[in-house]
Amino acid sequence: MSRRTASDNPAYRVIKRRMKAVLETLQWHAAEGRVPPAEDIRDFCADARAMAAFPGVQGAGAEPFLEAVGRMEAACARGDASALAQALGLAREARDVCHARRVRQP
Repeated sequence: MSRRTASDNPAYRVIKRRMKAVLETLQWHAAEGRVPPAEDIRDFCADARAMAAFPGVQGAGAEPFLEAVGRMEAACARGDASALAQALGLAREARDVCHARRVRQP
């Protein structure tokens, strides 16, 4: 019996790749003490919310991840690169929890 997950969905994989690329840009800006362009944060947050809506993604890491995404938005709206860096750290931690949960068992 096949167990399909969100990662089997082509749209999910497209969003995931796009988020990875934008996340690298966000991390670079945070490391430089800069706030990224508004469209980058807007696009990343929209993709994060879309990804969290896929079946099988909700759970242990999704809520903390979405909370971190909200903090990222707020930090950028305030122009606070330091708060953005903190929110990115929280997002990475939540992502790691979610990814660890989704590792397929043989």
